[in-house]
Amino acid sequence: FQAEDGIRDCLLSRGLGDVYKRQLQNKIINALVQELDENQGVLNVLLMVADRGALMRTSDLITVSHAYEKVATFLRRMSLDNGPIIGRVMRKRIQLSSRINKSSDDVIHSLYDEATELLEVYTSYPPVEAQWLLSTCFNRAVRHERSMRTKQAIEWLNQTQKLMNSLQGILPQAIETYSTIVSDNLAMLTIELDAAE
Repeated sequence: FQAEDGIRDCLLSRGLGDVYKRQLQNKIINALVQELDENQGVLNVLLMVADRGALMRTSDLITVSHAYEKVATFLRRMSLDNGPIIGRVMRKRIQLSSRINKSSDDVIHSLYDEATELLEVYTSYPPVEAQWLLSTCFNRAVRHERSMRTKQAIEWLNQTQKLMNSLQGILPQAIETYSTIVSDNLAMLTIELDAAE
């Protein structure tokens, strides 16, 4: 409706507060990212702001994702073996990337590659986060298979195998369970793909 007294239509005015919230969030994150190099104490504040941003419906996901990337870079550069934070940040980066890059798997593949490298370097990587990586990676293959995207399913099964090689010391029982399933599915889908070509 359009009010006669000059008040704007409710539908047109909705969302303006969200814009201001995003702008404020961007300013806070960018300021904290710049300060991170000089002040390690900012790390927890930046993580708290990024975590909150990741949960908010109105957030600028690219800015929030950038904050997590900066935290990951900082932790690697400072050689801080803080597995719980590294695992949490990796999970958030993958989750956000899945929301930002819905139609492209390339960026998400590169994040799982990065996670594979992290698992080999950080001995304190939490098993619960490692299990999350393994199950979500495998589930991506399953989703593609169910959608009849055989080539993409094979790519994700290969990604799962790479991940499993890095998880031997952290999740030996899970690797034993997944190993046969992944190998069998990979063999079956490869035959299907070859027959279709």
